[in-house]
This record gives sequence, C-alpha cells and structure tokens, in this order.
Amino acid sequence: MKVAVVGLGPAGIYAATLLEGAGVEVELFEALSRPGGRLWTIADESGPLYDLGGEWIDADHARCLALIEKQNQLPRKTCGESLVCYKGEIASERNLWPDAARDAQRIESLAAEYANSPASAPYSIDSSLARFLNDTCSSERGRWYAEAYYRSDEGEDTSKIGLFGWLSGFVNYVGREEGTLSAYRFPGGAGDFFGSILNTLEAKPRYHSVLQSVKQSNNTVTLSFEGGFESVADRAIITIPPKCLLNVAFSPALREEQLNALHAIGMSRIVKLALCFDSPFWEEMGWNGSMLFDSFAQQTWHGSLSDKPVLMAYICGDDSRRILQRQDPIESVVNEIANVFPRAKTSFLHARLYDWATHPFSLGGFSHIPPSVSPQTLTSLRDPNGRVCFAGEHTAEWLGFIEGALESAERSVAEVLS
Repeated sequence: MKVAVVGLGPAGIYAATLLEGAGVEVELFEALSRPGGRLWTIADESGPLYDLGGEWIDADHARCLALIEKQNQLPRKTCGESLVCYKGEIASERNLWPDAARDAQRIESLAAEYANSPASAPYSIDSSLARFLNDTCSSERGRWYAEAYYRSDEGEDTSKIGLFGWLSGFVNYVGREEGTLSAYRFPGGAGDFFGSILNTLEAKPRYHSVLQSVKQSNNTVTLSFEGGFESVADRAIITIPPKCLLNVAFSPALREEQLNALHAIGMSRIVKLALCFDSPFWEEMGWNGSMLFDSFAQQTWHGSLSDKPVLMAYICGDDSRRILQRQDPIESVVNEIANVFPRAKTSFLHARLYDWATHPFSLGGFSHIPPSVSPQTLTSLRDPNGRVCFAGEHTAEWLGFIEGALESAERSVAEVLS
C-alpha cells in the first residue's frame, strides 16, 4: 500500500513516521520550501535562534513529551515567574491584585462547572467568551486580566471565541495542576525538532507542492498539484489547514457538513515578533521576560534558543491588525516595552515580524470555534472522504495545539491501517 501525505507540519510528519513504522510506503508533499508548516525555527550559521511559529507544550501534552523522549532528548522547561502590567502597575501572575485574583478564580470555577455540564450554562449558542467574562468579572482590572490571559491562550479576541466551543476545550483544563500551561518548549526549536524527525524517514519530501485537486476511483487517489504534477496512491492523508482545504477541488465532493464546518471554523489572527537585544536586560533585572501588557505588546517571553538574547512578542486579534497599520510596528512594540523597562530601548538591535493571518498556506495561526458554531459541527472534519483521511489540529480534541496535531495523526493513521 502507498499512502500520500500532504502537508508536512507536525501532523503530517508524525503520520508519515507512524506509517513507515508500520511498513507502509509513503509519499510526502509540502507547499512550502521547508518542513514544519506553522512551526518555524529561525536559525543562522550558529544554529537555532527562535521559533517564529508554534512552540509551547503543556505539561499534560503526553504525546509531545513522549515524542521528545523517543528522540532521546529533553524538553526545555519554562523557568521563572510571569508578570502582568496594567496601567503602570506590575504584579506577578501567582500573586495578582486581589480583585483580579477573585475574578480569575470565579471564572475558573464557573467554567469547570459549565464544561462538565454545558446544559447548566445560562447562555445560548450565540454567546461569546467575552460575554461570559463580562458577566463573571466584577472589576475592571480583573476583566482586563481575563481578556489578556484567554486571548493569549486562544490566539484571538474573546469576542470572536464561542463560549460553548471554548467550554468544549476547557474540559481538558479541569483539574489541572498549577504551572501546567506552557510548561515546556521543544529542544532546539519546534520546527527543527520535527524537521529532524522528517530527515530520518526513507521517503523524501517534495516541496513547493501546492495541492489543487483530489480525485478518487474505486482503488486509487489521484492528487494534482500546481504546475501539472500528479501522484497516484492507494490512500491519502491531508493535513493542510482548514481554510486552505477550501481551495482544493475534491471528487467526489466533500459532504455538505464538512464544507459547512470548514467555512465555520475560525483561524486566529496572530502576529509574532522576535526582538533581538545586545544583552538579556530582563535577566539582569531578575525578570524571566514573560509578561502580559495592557498595550499593543500584549505578551512577551524569553524565546531564545541560543545564547543570543531574544524576547518574543505575541499580538492577537484586532490589535494584530492595528499594529500592522503603524508606520513602524516593531518600533511601536519596543517603545511600549520600554515604557515599563527602559533598558529595552537602548539594548534593542533588530527584529523579525511575521503575520500568520496572511500566510497563504495557513491563513491564520491556529483554530478556534466562533460564536454560533456548535462544537459538534466540527467533528465532521475528522471523517474520511472515501480513501482520503484528514488530520491537523483543527480535527482534534486538543484543538489548536501541537498535541492535537499529533492526536490527529494517530487517528488518521489508524483509519488508513484499518
């Protein structure tokens, strides 16, 4: 049996690894000139510098951690305490202002109750996460912190996140120990980690392969790519992001519920910046670099994969569009960080900015479920279409996570082998 795998992000690479391990011949296709998809490790002649794409592993992401262990490596542990800055005041996330702490605790308590029993939530399917936060928070500062925290987790403004979709994912959070969220990163960078796994496979990837159509007969799948190249396989696993799937012609066509789900699913608007400095001024100040800001900077953390000092900045939602309209978006972010830590201005060297929302082969950072969309609507994205199976974080229980990409690879490979 020959299986074509289209899309070499973590889902595609892991699926190919599992297939070859089962003795299956695979063909590998990727639209980009590199592996990793929405994982992208930037390097220079000295080695990896930082991840411009996804990078985080939660402490309960068992598949990610097991895969690292299988490569005889160790994950990079997140160190130090995160800070929050609101109207010039700074607090630690572990020791929030009392009003913000009370609001955060009430959100967690009610969310756990509603996640375990969605019918008990006094909201309609049209409700957003923002409405729930508005109803639950009793202080302005608590509401700001809730927005900053959950916007970071979802990659999008909470007004764009459906409450019931969010609750369906919050089930995975109930009963978590403190410090589970973003506890680890991939050794050597997420993109390079999966690229190194790809290099161990017998099959060699065909890059610059943009999928245009998928046609099935009784026994084969014919994949047609830009430029006229075609591949014929017994089965196919397609892992490309959901909005990009809408650009592919399927014969037989996708079912109506699958098309509806592809149109309905949301993709987060994310801008990520790597800010390079001449010294790790944050460490000299006893700060680990991780902070939530009440400004365009939104969120920072120490993102260096080498001895070169790098702060990452993560800007989501409407602010990610507004910052791009600034005459100099990078200078704007540096100035806002410098308003809190003046050394940022004098230590800054250069930066790299990437807008994932306009990336032609992702059209967003990662998936979410908007208001008015039932979580059950999206389960059809997991269903095979004849001899074609689908994978990717948008098809997983761990929606939006690298862990979800690996979860989906296991499912799709099991479907193929069955």
